[in-house]
Amino acid sequence: MVEQKLYIVRESVMGTLILFSIIVLGVNAHFIFLTLNDVLLVDGFSFWPLQSSYSFPILSLAVAVLTLLTLPAMVIIDRLRKRAFSSMIVFELSWLGVLFILWIAAASFTTNSVGLLVELCGLTGNGNVHVLQDSCSDVKTSEAFGHLSWIILFGYLLTLLVLSIQAAQKGVSVWYHAVRDTEFSAEFTLPGFGNENGGQHDPEAAKEADNTVAQQNLGYAYPPGTQPTMQQYNPAQQQGQTQAPYGQAPGQPYALVPAQTPTQVGSPAPSQTPTYPQV
Repeated sequence: MVEQKLYIVRESVMGTLILFSIIVLGVNAHFIFLTLNDVLLVDGFSFWPLQSSYSFPILSLAVAVLTLLTLPAMVIIDRLRKRAFSSMIVFELSWLGVLFILWIAAASFTTNSVGLLVELCGLTGNGNVHVLQDSCSDVKTSEAFGHLSWIILFGYLLTLLVLSIQAAQKGVSVWYHAVRDTEFSAEFTLPGFGNENGGQHDPEAAKEADNTVAQQNLGYAYPPGTQPTMQQYNPAQQQGQTQAPYGQAPGQPYALVPAQTPTQVGSPAPSQTPTYPQV
């Protein structure tokens, strides 16, 4: 099923992002420690230590910490509690979209800020060359995993958004459900609107559906094996003609039965002789 595969992809993406965040957190924390505590001389000038660290490792460190604080909580809550707001697709798209933007910003800021440092990585004419090599390794690692993080987020967000929109177009409400509880492949159709013709109206299918409903309704109103008889309205019967009593053909003389009145005990019964109209 699509939802089972997507749930596996979701768990894999969450786990991968948590791992990448741990790596980015570690290398940037180490880089900040080097720039604030170790001595780096370049052509006789003191390059490090700094009074305050660079901005790009701080941003990467903050994004990694924010990811580690939220993604594990989302995974755990989704496993322990159903219908939690943090597991809803609308919340997941919103929050992962925010993380996607933050990871792009952190990776791009690192790429644009390490130009001079990358050039210094090839220098070997100072006593603390290992400090420079370690710092360059930290920056390149942070840059690589930062770009990988937003690429993975982009792929998952795009897949989830497309499947959710397709399910919503079929009439399936998915926005307030978790990924593991959502049937993205479910089909909701109306009579005459089949999926085999791309959701277009089919008059023949609608006619067949109406006939089926009519036959089912007739089956409840009449005994099996019988068909209802339809009486048509004839205006001529209502214009100056008196309708014949039940059981007599029209045009034949018929008897007018007087209304019976209560009789007392012992009194003779009223006359039952019929009277016929004069022709």
